[in-house]
Amino acid sequence: MIHAAMDQYAIEFKKQPGDPVSWNDVRLYMKEGTKLYNSQNNDLFGNPYSFKEVGVTPKLSPASYSALSDVVPQDFWSPYLETEVVK
Repeated sequence: MIHAAMDQYAIEFKKQPGDPVSWNDVRLYMKEGTKLYNSQNNDLFGNPYSFKEVGVTPKLSPASYSALSDVVPQDFWSPYLETEVVK
């Protein structure tokens, strides 16, 4: 959802890959009142999502990955990890 919102923001404001993007920019493209909209850029564990520029996939915090890694395989998470996690 965050990545899609980033893309929509970039299209509407004619942003290029590498241009800065903030939570307030992408929040405009989320459904108002949802958990994600109200999250202040934090996941369900209270850890922040990491993203700073258009064209870069948002990342999951290592702490959140650790909490979820036993129920979802690493290959699912790998595009969203800051660095590759070795188990």
